[in-house]
Amino acid sequence: MYTYGMTRKVLIAIFEFLVALFALGGISQGYVGGQWEEFCYFTFQSNLAIAIVFIWEGISTLTEGYRPWPWLKGIVTLCIIITGVVANTILPAPDYATEWKAFGFIPNTALVHITVPIMATLDFLLFERHKRYKWWYPLTWPLYAYCWFIFILIRAAIWPNAGVDPGSHNPYPYWFVDIPKIGWGEMIKMIIYFTIGFLILGYILYGLDKALPRYSAISTIPKEERQKLNAEKEAKKQKAIG
Repeated sequence: MYTYGMTRKVLIAIFEFLVALFALGGISQGYVGGQWEEFCYFTFQSNLAIAIVFIWEGISTLTEGYRPWPWLKGIVTLCIIITGVVANTILPAPDYATEWKAFGFIPNTALVHITVPIMATLDFLLFERHKRYKWWYPLTWPLYAYCWFIFILIRAAIWPNAGVDPGSHNPYPYWFVDIPKIGWGEMIKMIIYFTIGFLILGYILYGLDKALPRYSAISTIPKEERQKLNAEKEAKKQKAIG
């Protein structure tokens, strides 16, 4: 049974706004702390993208307005999942005691690497409207990673001493893109690995999108779709009576 009452709609919108709030809080080191170079990190960029899209999503849930394009929602969801996977597998463990505190008390990596990826995944599973992805979407989603790689390389070439952390003069935000350290051969391998990872996880999202119901039992349904469903239900009822 589908539910789409005002209370349910408000609760879902609150969840979507919370995702955006936590994402913005997690990257506040950049815009509140004045450390704009932090936005070189894929983590900061993926959380900023999530914040923008989920603010749009929350407003759309409340107003039943035009929602983010499926391709856009898919790529930001995939990027934040990649962020969480990479951060919790191949990056060094964070030092919560010394890092930036979002909202004054929450370690920022706990938000951007754990909380936001989990909440975005839950949103995809529970609240997203499914059966909208095209088969070619996952093939295009790695393009953002390529653009990010190119951005990092160009920035490092132009400003070789522009660090990405306070007091640092290393322009490379992660060890796996630090060309002077790992060399072009390893860099190319990392790009291949990331491409494979994006494609695998992208097609997992695509498969789930096709397998899950168009609307879950706790998701909202647009007014036009509700009218269509009600008309179909009434037609079946009349047919059964007749």
